[in-house]
Amino acid sequence: MRARRRLTAAGGGGPTVLIVVDRVDLAEQTARQFLTTGMPRLRVAGSKKDLQKMLAEDARGVIVTTIFKFEDAGFLNDRDNIVVLIDEAHRTQEGTLGADLGLVILFGLIASLPASPCAMSLPAPMLA
Repeated sequence: MRARRRLTAAGGGGPTVLIVVDRVDLAEQTARQFLTTGMPRLRVAGSKKDLQKMLAEDARGVIVTTIFKFEDAGFLNDRDNIVVLIDEAHRTQEGTLGADLGLVILFGLIASLPASPCAMSLPAPMLA
């Protein structure tokens, strides 16, 4: 409830939560799932330009995007209440993508979520 209040705060305040995935279909699926919950202030960055504009203009709320839209974006925002949640983090750090993201968001929190382990790599007791 507290998170919802912060996202719907009057006056344009509140955090920006970036949900970063590595595939367009996953971004669409994620946005649909959030919409079913009535998530306030939800946006989907349809292009690099959209994402850059949202961050440069200090958009608040939840933004769903792909990691590739950060490529060569440069600095866009220095707020400290930007939270970046990266799905499949192991795939999003190839080349300069991780560095590009770090330049865009200077002072926010970046949390990377690695892939789920394969069942075959788990010890036998964990398979039960």
